[in-house]
Amino acid sequence: MIELFDAARLLPRRDHSLPLAALALVLGAGAMGAYAWSLQTELQTAEAQRQALQQQLRQADKAPPPTTALVADLQRQALQLEAAIAAASQGTARQGLSASQWLDRLGLLAAAEISLSHIDVDRAGAVHIEGLATSPQAVNGFVQAWGAQDRFAPLPARSIEVKQDKGTAPLLRFSMRATAAQP
Repeated sequence: MIELFDAARLLPRRDHSLPLAALALVLGAGAMGAYAWSLQTELQTAEAQRQALQQQLRQADKAPPPTTALVADLQRQALQLEAAIAAASQGTARQGLSASQWLDRLGLLAAAEISLSHIDVDRAGAVHIEGLATSPQAVNGFVQAWGAQDRFAPLPARSIEVKQDKGTAPLLRFSMRATAAQP
């Protein structure tokens, strides 16, 4: 007898796609479970940090706010330290202005929109000026005119504070500090 066909070809083929799909589904579900577990631990850590920060915030709220006397004392001490540093470095002592030079400098800054109420010049040459202005543009003009006066002595404006008080409703209260440039 002569066989003309291969018997192995007549056997039904096995389909491995169903077990492979089940394996992929199990692996995907396991990966999602691991990811969910890692997100859960991150959530717990973030919640613990939130609670710690809320506790710190409650502690900070219980602390009394600084008094105006304390703030004024700190400002005075800061000015004294700045003056001591400037005097020690001798940077401003060489550029100090005499009283008449200060009057000349302030006379050139006179404007109808600006009223100076307090001028403080320390030994190191730093100056603190307080006053009232009719508008923000007037304060800006005052600061620009101050900067243009560097031919007398270079004293750039270091800080300026402008605020509107209820007591001086249409006017702006300003405070400017200027110190000589350090060598």
